[in-house]
Amino acid sequence: MFKQILATAVATCVSTSVFAGNMYIEGQLGMHNADVSTSSYSGTAAGITFTNVKADMDFDTATSMGIEFGANMTDNVRLGYAFSTMNLDFSSATISGTATDGSTTISGSGTINKSEFPSIGSTFDNKVKLFEAKVYYDFKGTGSTTPFIGAGIGFADIENAEDMELALSITAGANFDISDSVYFGVNASLTSIQGPTDELGIGYEDISVTSGRLVVGKRF
Repeated sequence: MFKQILATAVATCVSTSVFAGNMYIEGQLGMHNADVSTSSYSGTAAGITFTNVKADMDFDTATSMGIEFGANMTDNVRLGYAFSTMNLDFSSATISGTATDGSTTISGSGTINKSEFPSIGSTFDNKVKLFEAKVYYDFKGTGSTTPFIGAGIGFADIENAEDMELALSITAGANFDISDSVYFGVNASLTSIQGPTDELGIGYEDISVTSGRLVVGKRF
């Protein structure tokens, strides 16, 4: 269903640009941090036996890259289509329950590092591709600064997940004109990704990702 919404939004951007003549494209570079927790899990995966394990996982803060194009519908409202990528590099997890590989056992509540269970730690590393249709409201004022707020809907393609998942986001930021057609900007966003199930059969609660970005864009 949400793929159809995306397709409709992109088509609207393209058709709007024919009449408005005001398209834009921008490149994005940022940092992101993910809040990831598993649901309670019992079973064996990659040689590790889990019993009633629930984990709050920590990932290294890493860079993300993206590109967005879109068009103005009115002076204040614009639609965009964004594609971004990010790495989730597993660092450690605070767990409750029991996890053992036959030689190392953690029981109760404790923290495991990636190096302790190398056979499974690398499996929690993920590359995420995020596809979103976005709508923004620009607060037009005087001068070269344009604050804005936005919302997005799309899907996340997580490397080790069984399926693509629904993604929703909110964004706030500002763009600063360098010339009539070139600008740079800063923004921050919060993205919620519907809880996936990974290839090990472990289910996750909804994932929250906070991001900060620098952008450079050009209007046509």
